[in-house]
Amino acid sequence: MFTRIRKSSSFANVLALLALFVALGGTAWAVEKNSVESKHILNETVRSKDVKDDGVKPRDVKLECGNGQTLIRGLCFDSTARAPVSSVYVASDNCRTGGGWLPDVLQLRSTRDELELGNGPTAQYTDSRFNNGNGSRTITVQDSGGTIEIGTSEDRPYTCVFEPLD
Repeated sequence: MFTRIRKSSSFANVLALLALFVALGGTAWAVEKNSVESKHILNETVRSKDVKDDGVKPRDVKLECGNGQTLIRGLCFDSTARAPVSSVYVASDNCRTGGGWLPDVLQLRSTRDELELGNGPTAQYTDSRFNNGNGSRTITVQDSGGTIEIGTSEDRPYTCVFEPLD
C-alpha cells in the first residue's frame, strides 16, 4: 500500500498537502511567561474577559475615590458622616441619588478604625431593615463596633458607600 502511495506522490502533492495542514492549523506564536509588562499595554484595552480568574489582585490596581471619600477595602466611603436625617429611608434615598448605597452592618462595622461612627444617638444607619412584630426596625453601628436596633424613623447620621472611580 505504501509503495502505491509513494509512486503516486510527487513534490507538488506533498507541497499541497503541507499547505493544507498549515492553512487548516493556522499559525501561532507564543509569549514568554511574564514578558508582557504594563508599558506594553495601551490604556483602556484590557477587559475583564482578557484576564484569567484571580489574575489581577487588588494591590495591582490603583483605585481612586471621589472628593470627600475614603478608600477602605476596595470601596469608597464618605470620609465624614452626613448630617442626621429623619429615617433610614431618607438616608438610603440620598445615597442612591448620589450613585451610592447605605453600607450593610459588616461593611460599616469594618470601617470603625478609619471612620468616626459615633455612639448612642449618633450611631449610624445601615441598610438593614426588618419588622420584628413591633414595627419597622433598622440596625445602627457604633464606634465600638456594637450594634443598636432602633426604629426606622429616628434622626441618625449616615455614611454612603460608592464604587471606586473608573
